Amino acid sequence: MSRALRSLPALLREAEVCLWRGEAAAGIAASREARAVCATLPASAMPRREARLAANLHGALLHLAGDYEEAEEFLDEALALAEAAARHGLAHDQFVCCAGALGDVGSNALALGDAGKALACSKRAEYMLNRAYRPSHAAQGALRVTLGLSQSAIGDHAAALRSHQQALAQLTSPPAIAAHAP
Repeated sequence: MSRALRSLPALLREAEVCLWRGEAAAGIAASREARAVCATLPASAMPRREARLAANLHGALLHLAGDYEEAEEFLDEALALAEAAARHGLAHDQFVCCAGALGDVGSNALALGDAGKALACSKRAEYMLNRAYRPSHAAQGALRVTLGLSQSAIGDHAAALRSHQQALAQLTSPPAIAAHAP
């Protein structure tokens, strides 16, 4: 295994830990470096999962830093990579991979003021998570938060309240609590 491939997992892990800790600047640096490593690899050697993860982490960290417009580019790229992997049967659970990317795209769209896009992404992601091989209560709860915020932004406050109540139940469930941060 080349030096670049050995360092890529470490860079992705560092970016992921920074995201969980809310350390946007350090995470952006790590995800940027991971993307640079990905760019040096020949297409035949490029691990698709790592390329998607690098794009998704970079977009999520830019979102965390408040750079929503730049984040959109990377989150859209991560979604496209997740969908391509699903089409080719390369994802262990294409519903989870695509749903996660859709949730991030939707959350960022909401921050950009596009509640319609956020709602559409959230509903599509929810559909996928409901059909996942191993659904995650934590992921479903986080998605429900974005769905509720989107519903509130379009004026459907009753639906927003229901979504937030469901999110609370899912996020405080034993399986969600057991799914701890890195």
